[in-house]
Amino acid sequence: MSSKKKPKKAKKSVKAVAKKAIDAKSQPATPAADSKNTSAQMKARAKELDQSIRSRRDQVRRGPLEDGWDAAEMKRGNLWVYLGFDDETEYRKSLNIGRSTWFRYRRLAEGLCKLPKAEFLKLIAENADHLVKLPEDRRYDKDLIKKAQTLTEEEFEKVVIKFKAKADKVDEGEVTVSFKLRMPESRREFILETLAEFKKEHKLDANDDSRALELVCAEVRDGEHVRTKVIQALPKLRATLDLLNGKGTDLAADEIISKAHGQIGEYIRDTAAAAGINVAAMAAGVH
Repeated sequence: MSSKKKPKKAKKSVKAVAKKAIDAKSQPATPAADSKNTSAQMKARAKELDQSIRSRRDQVRRGPLEDGWDAAEMKRGNLWVYLGFDDETEYRKSLNIGRSTWFRYRRLAEGLCKLPKAEFLKLIAENADHLVKLPEDRRYDKDLIKKAQTLTEEEFEKVVIKFKAKADKVDEGEVTVSFKLRMPESRREFILETLAEFKKEHKLDANDDSRALELVCAEVRDGEHVRTKVIQALPKLRATLDLLNGKGTDLAADEIISKAHGQIGEYIRDTAAAAGINVAAMAAGVH
């Protein structure tokens, strides 16, 4: 009894096997595998940035700009979670970096993120502060960037003022700038309270501290002008008093009174003018 033999399966060509292998490699990873790979990459990058930041803790610092650059990247991906930290604050505290320092330099890096890292690190930090205050379409001006890497803050601020005045077509004196002072907290509170009282008394915009400060300074300067005039007038007043007492004069009484009257009138006019007071208006009863 004859039996039929089962046909043998055709052997796959080497070429077909190779093609299948290549096709398999080119297929996207499954969601689980992709997630696992991404997580591993993020964790590796987090460790790399963490090591970079921590390695600078004990070095003579060239400035915290590089910390800011790394911090900005950590923030973009919330990479601290891959290091076992719940949030940015917890991670920052582990580095022993102050809050203001951390956020200031991260903000600079975020504001100038279109610069290559090497160019960003060449910036003088104070000048970078001026750059990020410019509109984004202006802060990457090549000439400005170059000057921000080489000039002192005082020099660069003048450059920025000229740049903004030209771009906005206004006088340099109309360009808005920042005015910073370091002082004890108690002194700062005293100044702010004084400005608040001054704004209320003179019915100024409650939010316009700069205008109030300008007017306070104007009062002081004008007051110094009045003080100078008073000091200059003191010898004349002394001479007038001596005249009225008859010292060093042989004038008749009516002549003494007339001369003294003239000297006192001159003193009043000069002092009033220095204080911005209209003597004639006062005499007429106009206030």
